[in-house]
Amino acid sequence: MNGQENAVNEHIEYLKGTDTYSQYKKLTEYTGMEASQAFFSELDKEIEKIEALEGSLYTQEGKNAAIREKTQELADKHYSEGDQHANQYNQIVMDLNKSLEKKLATDNDMSEFEANKRLLRNTEYQGKVKNELMFARSGRQVLEILSDMVNKVEVTENKAFGRYLLNNLYLFSEQMDKIGAEGNERALLAGNLANNKSKLEDLVLSKSDRAYKAMQEEIKNKWASGGASNQLIKMRIERIMNKYK
Repeated sequence: MNGQENAVNEHIEYLKGTDTYSQYKKLTEYTGMEASQAFFSELDKEIEKIEALEGSLYTQEGKNAAIREKTQELADKHYSEGDQHANQYNQIVMDLNKSLEKKLATDNDMSEFEANKRLLRNTEYQGKVKNELMFARSGRQVLEILSDMVNKVEVTENKAFGRYLLNNLYLFSEQMDKIGAEGNERALLAGNLANNKSKLEDLVLSKSDRAYKAMQEEIKNKWASGGASNQLIKMRIERIMNKYK
């Protein structure tokens, strides 16, 4: 595990003991193979039971037929379970994403007056940033403007402006596009944005906010399907059907 992964885990661990953390842990414990593993375990036990039957009534042909029938019965059951597990996983991802978005959208807890005040303030910040960027003629100037603004946030402890910058770093990428920056300048911007994003997060985000953002980043591309598990079940069925003809 590298340093960045350690940092992400430390942020998320801050939420330990909360419902949000419990939901997140359900996602980390899911492998996608639960249904196939349960199928393998049940099937092995059933085959063992059938094979152990003794007496003149139990021919090998009859046992083989019973094993094939039981195999298909269990497969149908666990196909359904695999799809159900995947659907449950995806629902948790969607619900958790919505919950994190709500927790990070602080406007939800504001009065209408406070929300309008923030909107006006952000409009003012947008004008300030765009006006300064408008005069940038090189990628280096764009980087200097960003660094100066982040330094001002640190010196003045203006967390409102810092949050605005953190949520609107794309404006600096847009200006790079407008002036046609490429090559080394684009590479410098990518590194600069990452460094300043990290610095802004340290300056303006609470521990809870950092944890929510880290968790949001961790789960943003998660999506489950029962396909892999079902494929393993199919492969086992084929082997069983060939073995117990």
